[in-house]
Amino acid sequence: MYAPLQDQMNAALSGASYRSLGFQVRQLTRQAKALRLGNLGDLWKVAVLFIGLNDLCAYGCQNAIVEGAPGSGDDFEGRLRAAMTALQERLPKTLLSIILLPDLSQAPAFAAKHARR
Repeated sequence: MYAPLQDQMNAALSGASYRSLGFQVRQLTRQAKALRLGNLGDLWKVAVLFIGLNDLCAYGCQNAIVEGAPGSGDDFEGRLRAAMTALQERLPKTLLSIILLPDLSQAPAFAAKHARR
């Protein structure tokens, strides 16, 4: 749930999936305009997008996913590109850092190798 008075310049939503990226960009745009900092297009901004874990949990364990269908790689890429385009159009001069999940399949081997003995 969003709390506009508390969530200043934070459109993150716990449990959200990549499907809500468009909504989050619109929410971030509303928050930015509410700050009344002048022409936002003239100010440099940094946005950080953490993405992936909820989508892997929700869709990764299903049986084979047809490309282009909800939960597929094509769907994920299309929605991510649309959100990045909307962010660029609505909040120009925004540097976007996308933080993706590490390869968690390597965690057991790393833990075994670096375990204290």
